[in-house]
Order: sequence, then structure tokens, then C-alpha cells
Amino acid sequence: MSTLTVTNIKATGATASRAVSGVAAAWCFFQGTGTVAINDSVNVSSITDVSTGTYQLNWSSSFSNALYTQLGGKHALSTLTGNGFNFHSSAASVSNSGQFNAIENNTQTDSDKITTSHHGDLA
Repeated sequence: MSTLTVTNIKATGATASRAVSGVAAAWCFFQGTGTVAINDSVNVSSITDVSTGTYQLNWSSSFSNALYTQLGGKHALSTLTGNGFNFHSSAASVSNSGQFNAIENNTQTDSDKITTSHHGDLA
């Protein structure tokens, strides 16, 4: 496999470029109810249903350290209050996986159609 090293990246036809460091190191779109399943992803080898509303994404390539950012969202069929995510490090290794809680109506709960994005340096 070849390695392509660049400082900035620009899509064909795009007028603006962006720093390579701004590109997501991992992202995932998955089903979080019933049997959890990845619909599509980059740099996510598997997902673990830890407990109600708690999921762990396992990286194909580890982050270089625990200093990476995470954000997420979920599909909601109606207007709900108290929705959000609580991201935290995996107990095993913060660079090998990312763990988070899904909150709906101020209660930790399983959710369908969850998306996450993770930015940082890979090992």
C-alpha cells in the first residue's frame, strides 16, 4: 500500500482547501437499538453495546493519545428535550476506543440512527 502525504486537501472542483488535520479520523453511522449494527463508518472496526444507552466504538487504527474530540447526534421523530451525548474515555484504552452515553428526555437510553465524528491524530 502506498502513502500519500499532503498538507492541504481539496476536492475536485472545489474552490477552497482545508488542512488535513481537520479531516475526521473516524466517524460512524449505526443502529443503536436491538442488535447494534454499523450502517457505515470510517476507521471503526466494531461497536459494543455496553449497557442501556452506552456504546463503545472500537477503532481500526488507534488515536495517538486521549486528546481527540468527539461529537454525535441522533435521529429523532419528534421534538424532545434533554437530548444529547455524554462522551467519555473507554476504561480499557482511550486511544483504542471511544465510549459514550445517549441521553433522551434527560434519561440514558438506547437510540436508533446514531452518528458520531472523531477528530485527532492517529498513532
